[in-house]
Amino acid sequence: MTAGKKLTHVNKMNKKNEKNRLKSLFPEIVHYSNSDMLPLHMPGHKRLADFMGGIGKYDITEIDGFDDLHHPSGILKEAMAAAADLYQSHATYFLVNGSTCGILAAIAAVTKPREKILIARNCHKAVLNAVSLRELDPVYVYPKECGILGVTGSVDPEEISQALAKEEDIRAVVVTSPTYEGVVSDIATIAAIVHNRGIPLIVDGAHGAHFRFGTDFPAAALDCGADIVVESLHKTLPSLTQTALLHVKSTLVDNKEVTYALQIFQSSSPSYLLIASITECLALMAKDGANMMAKYSENLFSLRQVLEGLSGVTLLRQTAGFFDYDPGKIVFGVEGYGGGEIAAHLRADFHVETEMASPRYLLALTSVCDTKETLFRFQTALSRLCHGLPAREALPFPSIAAVAAEKVMTPAAARRKTWQRRDLRESCRCVAAENLYLYPPGTPLVVAGERFSPEIIAALEVYEKMGFLVHGVHNRQVFVVSEKMSR
Repeated sequence: MTAGKKLTHVNKMNKKNEKNRLKSLFPEIVHYSNSDMLPLHMPGHKRLADFMGGIGKYDITEIDGFDDLHHPSGILKEAMAAAADLYQSHATYFLVNGSTCGILAAIAAVTKPREKILIARNCHKAVLNAVSLRELDPVYVYPKECGILGVTGSVDPEEISQALAKEEDIRAVVVTSPTYEGVVSDIATIAAIVHNRGIPLIVDGAHGAHFRFGTDFPAAALDCGADIVVESLHKTLPSLTQTALLHVKSTLVDNKEVTYALQIFQSSSPSYLLIASITECLALMAKDGANMMAKYSENLFSLRQVLEGLSGVTLLRQTAGFFDYDPGKIVFGVEGYGGGEIAAHLRADFHVETEMASPRYLLALTSVCDTKETLFRFQTALSRLCHGLPAREALPFPSIAAVAAEKVMTPAAARRKTWQRRDLRESCRCVAAENLYLYPPGTPLVVAGERFSPEIIAALEVYEKMGFLVHGVHNRQVFVVSEKMSR
C-alpha cells in the first residue's frame, strides 16, 4: 500500500469511526462494582476493597449481563462486532492470553495434523509450539540479511514463491511482520503469491497493532491481503499486558474452526479487566487515534533526528533488505560496546529500562503513549551516556544470524524420542530434542528435529560468552535425540 493510499485509507477509517459503536466495557464494570450485589461466585478474593490496592474490586467473571467470551451473545458479541467494523475484518476476536494463543489458534484452524506448513524462520516460539502440537512438517524460508547491527531483514516474496513451487502440498504460510525490531515484509505481494496456491496467509503482526491508526507507519497486514492477523494491543497501544486481537478477513478460513481453536488455547476463565482493557483501548483509538498518532509521529521523528546525529551511535532505519520499517522501534548500537553494557548504564545511571539488549544493539520500544517529555528524557540520557563513555574500537562480532540447519525429523517426532544431555561442544551432528532460542524476542536458533552444526554451536557460544540466556541451553548442556545419528 503506497503512502497516498494509506493516507486515504486512514482518513476513510477516521470518518467511519465517528459513527462507530465502539465503547469501553470498563464503566459497566465500575457501575457493577459499586452496587450492593453479593458475589457468591468466583473470583475468591470477593472484590475486597483492600485487595491489591482495590484493583480486585473490578475483577469479575461471567456474571449476568457481562456475557461469555467463548459463547458471546450480548455485550461481548457487540463489542467484537464493533471491533470488526473498526478493522474492516470479517471477524475480530478478543484475546486475553496474548498473541501466543492467537498464533496457536490460527495455525490449528487452518491445518490438519502432519500437514506441511511454510514458515519464515524468524518466527516467534509460539509458531513452533503450534507446529509441534499439531505435528506439522515445517518448511522454512530465511529472511534477507541486513548487515546493519546484525538485524534480520524482510522476507523475500520470491523465496516464498520458490518454496511453494517446490513443496506443492503446503497448507498454510506464516510470516512475522513487523518483527521485534520493526522490520516489515511485503505482505501484499506475499499474499498474492500464497492466494495463487489457494492457501491462507497468517501474519504474526504482534508488534504492529498501531500501524492502522497513523499515516507515518507501514500499512497494516490485514489491509494488505493477509487472511489471519494476530496483533498485540499491549505492545504498542494503551492496553493491559496479555491483551491482543485475532482478525480474520478471508474466504479461505473457516471462522468456526477459529472459534473452536480459541476455546482450546484461550482461558475458560478470561479476566474481565483484560477484556475491559481491550474495549477501552479500541474505543480510545477509534475516537482519537489519528490525533494521538500524529503527535506521536512528530515527537518520534524529532527523537530519531537527534539520535542519528549522536557520535558513535548507529540507529537502525529504512535500508536495503527492508521492504518497510516501523520508526517506533528505536534499535541502536554504540560503537565499541555491547548492547548489554549500554542497557546496564542506562538502567543504573539514568533509570531508563530498555525493552531488549542483544550482543550488538538495544531496542527502546516507544508507543503512542510516549510523550514529548518521556522521549526527551530518553534522548538526554543516551546523549549524556555516549558523551561520557571512553572511546573504544568496534567490537568484532561474529555473524550470529539464523543459520540454515539440516532438518532430520519433525519437531513432534523429536519430542517423542528418548532424550539425553550432551555438552554443547559435543553436540555437533546430534539432533536437537527441543527448541533453542534467545528470549526476547523468542525466535529460534535451533528447532527440535534439526541437527547441530559447527556454525550453530559457535553462535550459541557467542551468546553465552556475552552473558545472554539461551532457552534450551542448561549449564552448557543441551538435550539431544539419544539415537546415534549418521553424518
